[in-house]
Formats: sequence, structure tokens, C-alpha cells
Amino acid sequence: MNPAQQYTLLKSFYAQFGYAPVHIKSFERFVEDKMPRIAKSTEIAPKVTIPGYKSISIKIDSVKLGKPEIREKDGTIRLLYPMECRIRDLTYSAPIIANVSFIGDGEKLKQEEVVIGELPVIVRSKYCNLYGMSRENLINKAREDPDDPGGYFIINGTERLIMTTEDLAPNKIVVTKSTQEGIEYSARIYADAGSIKLPHTIIMAKNGQFYITLGVFKKLHVMALVKVLGINNKEDVISFTNAPEKAKWILEANWIEADKEEKEILEHFSKSSGISKKRSIYSGLDNFLLPFLGQDSKSRVSKAIYILYAVGRILRHWVEGTEDDRDSYSNKRVHAEDYNLEIIFSTSMKALAKDAANAFNDIVQKQKKLPPAQYIFSQSVLVRRLLSSISTGIWPGSRTGVTEQLSRGSFYDTLSYLRRVKSLITSNRENSSARVLHGTHYGRLCIIETPEDASVGLVKNLATLAYIVSDVENKERDQVEKLLKDEGVKLR
Repeated sequence: MNPAQQYTLLKSFYAQFGYAPVHIKSFERFVEDKMPRIAKSTEIAPKVTIPGYKSISIKIDSVKLGKPEIREKDGTIRLLYPMECRIRDLTYSAPIIANVSFIGDGEKLKQEEVVIGELPVIVRSKYCNLYGMSRENLINKAREDPDDPGGYFIINGTERLIMTTEDLAPNKIVVTKSTQEGIEYSARIYADAGSIKLPHTIIMAKNGQFYITLGVFKKLHVMALVKVLGINNKEDVISFTNAPEKAKWILEANWIEADKEEKEILEHFSKSSGISKKRSIYSGLDNFLLPFLGQDSKSRVSKAIYILYAVGRILRHWVEGTEDDRDSYSNKRVHAEDYNLEIIFSTSMKALAKDAANAFNDIVQKQKKLPPAQYIFSQSVLVRRLLSSISTGIWPGSRTGVTEQLSRGSFYDTLSYLRRVKSLITSNRENSSARVLHGTHYGRLCIIETPEDASVGLVKNLATLAYIVSDVENKERDQVEKLLKDEGVKLR
């Protein structure tokens, strides 16, 4: 390919996708898919009710994002543009508009539209006021550089960027040899079911016994858990693992260790988790054990089969003396705005729901009637939490450095920042394998651009023509599952 052809290819690629498609498309996916789903699943349950009704609940039916606007001191409202935010130290954000229903004893009493907060908007996304503008209007009306790539927020006049990060793929079993004392092998599963993100660890101890840890459930015996979940036949257990013949004696030993009555098993779970009631133990397992397989009692057997499959994976690696390659990009995923905003928006909506329920209780106790929706939703709850996280880069779970100030040293420096991919491994850790160029990086990541300091190999850049695609949407996934079931595919 000669230089003229290369230039044509590059020009065509960036004309179609832009310079910052990772950030812009990911933000739009959050607004169109994840934000409505989180808002609709938010439960607002006041403790008091109005006369004539036994209970009142408040439901968010739908949400949408408006356009960035500014209200001046004289009361006028007009469109807001990024350049004005940079000059006046403003935040480039748009109102989150919700349709809210008040439900009394299952009957919809009224529905209102109300602004529940504001969401910072990424420059050049379809929710930005610059979207669709001609070069002339960008220059003369918006006072913008028509070649600016966008892909960043403006918070109090400062350009902030959510850093694209790489992490182990969610809902996938990754088996590795363990360096911890008393442990032979371990399998990590980063369970991700929307608002519930919980790592699971299945270990094979030196004595051959298998244990699983997730959240408050610490070191539960795997075979005991499988029995509680509904598989009580030893032959079925061995079959579901599909373990090598050389390793089946280990399964026999584990079955003997866990051969106790359900009552004793549940008592052991109670001591491990601190949960005393049988119903609460089952509820905890339904909600937090492998939540991507379901969160009700119907999914228990499927979860047991999945755990046994993971045990079989560990035994096969143990027999062969191998392990999964954690550094392969087949075992990793790249997270951008939709993933990170989902985390902070979920926790913010829980705080908003609690605040709204308390405000409803206070008003109803005084007035004995339904208040207007605008009186119970405080916009400052969402605004304060979202702005604080994006402006500082501090996220729930004590994660830091999620956002950084966009570098404007040169145009190419800005492009490099927008296409940067960071590892979650801290730079002070001596992890040589994570820093080495891997075969699966070819065509995806630049093999040259990386810092020369302690972050070498941990901070990478997307290849020139690399483009990140999203996970299969829920609707498409359901269609695929239906086709597989229609063809007679069964879960093992």
C-alpha cells in the first residue's frame, strides 16, 4: 500500500468514526440504554401513606436527557456551548427528565414529568449542542475549533476525560496457578449483572478440597453449596464437571466431605456469612451468587452446574499442569464511559431514592396529600455525586484515577490521550507479564507508544485503525439464546 492509499484509508476511517469514537459512542450507549434501565429499576418506597390507601410507592417510568442549557440571572434560558463553559468555568451538563408515577395499592394515582438532576455531557456526542453543526457555524456561532475531536466532559471549566481501562472479562472463568500458601489452583469470575458487580473465587486447596468465596459468603465448601442449590446426586455432579478420569477421585473426596444434611450445611453458611435465617441465606445466594445467570430460585440449579463446570476446568488444568493466560486480550475487556458511569449513576440513584422517600414522608405527614414530584426530588443529590466523581476521578469501591484532565500540549498529544488504554494494575507493582507485548495486542494496540517510566506496558494506546465494539445488547442476546434453545441446546 503506497502513501497515497494509506492517506485515503486513514481519511475515510476518521471521517466515518471520528477521532474519539470510544468515548462518544460509549457515552451515548449509557444515556440510551443503561441510564433508563437503572432509573426504572430504582425503588422508592415511602414509609407513610395518604388517607384511603394502605401503601404508596413511587416509580420512575422513563428518563431522557435534555440539551445543555443555562439560566441567566434575569430568568432567561438559552442553549449552552462548550466554549462558554471553558471561559466562565461552567459545567457542560444537561437535565435528566423523568416521568414519575405515584402508585397507591397497585393503582396509578398520577404521573408527572420532573427534572431529577443533571448529567455532564460529552462534547461532540449527539446530546451536545455542537452535534450536526457545519464548520462555518462551529467557527462563527459556537466559537469552536471545527477539528476538535470531542470525547471529553467540561467540569467547572476544566476538560476531564474518563480513562479507558482494561480488565479481566466479566462472567468468564479464568483459571490460574496460585502462589498463596495452602492453595493449588484458583478460578476467578468477575460476575457482572448490571448494578451487581461481585468477584467470585473458587479455590482448590492443597488437600484437594474446593471452596468458593463471594461477598459475605467466605470459603464455602463447593459440594455443600451444590447440594443446597439442588443437585444431590453424586453421578450428576461428576458428569457436570466433565473432569478427566485421573481427577475423579478428588470429586469423590469432596463429595464425602460435604455429605451432610442440608440443616448442617446451612448452619455452616450462617457462621461463614453472619446471616442467621435460612430464608435470608437463600435470598443472598439468589441475588449475589453468579447473578448474571438469574436472581431467583429458578436459577439455582443452573448456578450449581456452572460452578461444577468451573471445578472441572480447574481439574483439567491441574492434570495438565497448565493455566489460562490472564494477559491474553481474549480474556480481557476494555471499559469506557458506559461501564464507569453505570457504577456511579447506580449508587447516585440509590441516594436519590432514599432522599425522595424521606422528603415524601415529611410532606405527607404535614399535608396528608400527594405532593408534586418536584418537591420530593432534589436535583442536587445527583449533581453533587456525579460532578464530584468526574472532577476528582474517585469512584465507588475506592477506585482512583478514573478521570484525568485532558492534555492539550499539542493536537497529537490530545489524540493520544483520547485513545489511551490503562491497566488497573498500579505502576508500583512488579508484574512483568502484564507489561510485556502480547501476541493478541496485534492490530488492537500500538506496539510502540507507551511511557518509559514505571507505567511502561501498563498504559497503552489503541492502534491507528482500532475501533472498540460494545457487548451484544440484551435484546440481541435474548434472540441468540432463543435460537439456541429452539435448536435443542441445553445448559451443562
